[in-house]
Amino acid sequence: MIRIEESQLELQRSQNEMLQQLLHNMRDASSSSKAETIKELKETVEELNKQYSQTQDTCSPVEAGNDNSESTEDTDIQK
Repeated sequence: MIRIEESQLELQRSQNEMLQQLLHNMRDASSSSKAETIKELKETVEELNKQYSQTQDTCSPVEAGNDNSESTEDTDIQK
């Protein structure tokens, strides 16, 4: 479970760094460069969404396996 959370955090950090870099580049760019930067930003966001979806697909079965709230198993200790 901790590895999953670490992966998600690393993905978010990478996304934030790329977005900050692109925004910084946009401030210093001409109009034609801004159009190219926006295109790159769109591609980056699409790729990160794809990676995030894959991470969620990987995490869902693990999280479901860890969720015993719906378990019918008797976990109470009889005294």
